[in-house]
Amino acid sequence: MSYEYEGRPGPRLDVPAGATDTHMHIYEPEYAMAPSALLAPPDGKLEDYKKVQQRLSLERVVIVQPTTYGTDNSCTLDAMAKIGDSARGVVAVDTTASDQDLQELTAKGITGIRFHMLPGGALPWDILPEMAARVHNFGWHVQLQLD
Repeated sequence: MSYEYEGRPGPRLDVPAGATDTHMHIYEPEYAMAPSALLAPPDGKLEDYKKVQQRLSLERVVIVQPTTYGTDNSCTLDAMAKIGDSARGVVAVDTTASDQDLQELTAKGITGIRFHMLPGGALPWDILPEMAARVHNFGWHVQLQLD
């Protein structure tokens, strides 16, 4: 997917300083889909997103772990590292994550855990109370997506 804007009008609204895209996903072809994934979207590359971000004058972003990658947060974390301090993230981690793992994720800019409670979601309902309590200790929020 490519985003080209030459010759097209720009945004009609003035974007305030510090404007943040609060929920977006990165899909890079070099990352493998999780076996449980039901969604195989087209590539949504970081380089393309940066063009959108610049075009819309967005200064910050929250990258949310897509269900496509299950609990392998590598794509999300790699994109955040490439963006730098203006990026935060929401990941999918299960009960096998240690407190040290959660601390390391926090240090990398993770601020939330995602529970996608629809078909293809990476985390089951039964771990939500435990994980919500654990990530609370690190200042994270719980993002629930359900129908």
